[in-house]
Amino acid sequence: MVGGDPAASTAAFVKYGGWYWYAQWCTTVAPGQAESNGGRPWRRLGSAG
Repeated sequence: MVGGDPAASTAAFVKYGGWYWYAQWCTTVAPGQAESNGGRPWRRLGSAG
């Protein structure tokens, strides 16, 4: 989570592989990966380093 109250987190923002990512919709694929239907739910926001 980038900021805010962890109790109110939707887990839409994550730190993964040295980057901050935002999930545009609920997904089970890892950040940077595409879903089986070709959808790309993750948006890379910036470096976490």
